[in-house]
Amino acid sequence: VKLGRRQLKMIHLIENIWKANANMNSLNSDSATSTRSRETSVAATLGGALSLGKTVAVCSLVWKKRKTGPQLILCSPCMVLRWKHELSRYDDFNVNVASRDFRSYHSCDVLLCDYAA
Repeated sequence: VKLGRRQLKMIHLIENIWKANANMNSLNSDSATSTRSRETSVAATLGGALSLGKTVAVCSLVWKKRKTGPQLILCSPCMVLRWKHELSRYDDFNVNVASRDFRSYHSCDVLLCDYAA
């Protein structure tokens, strides 16, 4: 998948946020004054007008992180098919859509889940 300038900027922004989170957690766990490690969580939400490439940018990030464990994408019910279509454009991606059968989820790279599931 070829990414445009906007998608690359989005990916760079989110990766910097994740790096800041990792650095913050490292500082908290190395602190001599801390009696126990404090885990800090940092997240990012992409928003904006239609057709900016947000879905493609997030798909690329999820593809890069797939080897670290299953990734969860939570979306509105009407967007599940859109996400599945976009994720199908990436090679070597095992995508499951959430259902009531939870046994198959451990073997997927991405779990698509709508709010109702």
